[in-house]
Amino acid sequence: MHPAHGHVMQTIPVSGWSHHQAITPDGRYVLSTHPVRNHVSVVDVQTGAQVKLIETDNGPYFVRVTKDGFKAYVSNSGAGTVQEIDTVTWRVTRSFPAGSSPEHMVLSGDESKLYVNNARKGALSIIPGGAGAAKRNTDQ
Repeated sequence: MHPAHGHVMQTIPVSGWSHHQAITPDGRYVLSTHPVRNHVSVVDVQTGAQVKLIETDNGPYFVRVTKDGFKAYVSNSGAGTVQEIDTVTWRVTRSFPAGSSPEHMVLSGDESKLYVNNARKGALSIIPGGAGAAKRNTDQ
């Protein structure tokens, strides 16, 4: 979508029904959750090509990318977890328990904490985070 006038500028097909999307800060990649297929797809916005399918725990719901673009977090509402994805390798690097039915997430301003709502339970999970020191390889 064009930010000024709101017109659709490009449509990119993804594998199966998707729920939430996030874009990397450099505008290069779009990550989409696929709750019924248990993966996150990564699409290169410049080429329109899917560059990776990342297997996740059950029911990936929401995805959030850090400001530096080196990590992404996906909430898995069916598994009660949040998984950390390294955006250099596009692999899951850590998994955290996140209460029952974790859904939407927000990072604190300094990205030291990830706040995750548990809609069905009416609770909030707080997961310690941290910015990574890895460098993105934009020639992927």
